[in-house]
Amino acid sequence: GSTTTTALSEALSMFRRAEGIAYELDPRSLWLAEECNNIGSVLQQQGNLGESLVYYRKAVSLQQVRAPDSCVLAVTYGYMASVLTEQNYLPEALAYHHKAAGIQQKRSPNSLSLALTYSNIALVLRKQGNLAGSLAFFRKAKDIQRSLPKY
Repeated sequence: GSTTTTALSEALSMFRRAEGIAYELDPRSLWLAEECNNIGSVLQQQGNLGESLVYYRKAVSLQQVRAPDSCVLAVTYGYMASVLTEQNYLPEALAYHHKAAGIQQKRSPNSLSLALTYSNIALVLRKQGNLAGSLAFFRKAKDIQRSLPKY
């Protein structure tokens, strides 16, 4: 409703101010990348998918230089993939999910984040009609989930 719309507008305003400060301090910082992700997330929630992707791409360009092959870069790839999935650009979404998975396999194999990425790959494959591929990735995700400690 309007409360959510107001809250998102306020969040966007705050994140844009933070982006300006981060840029002034260091235009190549990971803090700036984080603010770009925050802005991208709000824009995505508001349905501004194209503009959201612009901010996620800005974050990626900073992260690839300052934190290549990092888990934070994998997260941003996942954000981009979610927008591309919403836009029905499934091959591109799949490519970004695979980039995320590649980093996660190196940095945090058998993690919940990798299981989530595998589940997201499975969902995109299902949308593409690749049921066998989808099932294979859902199984990979489930295998990781089973291997994690129970709390």
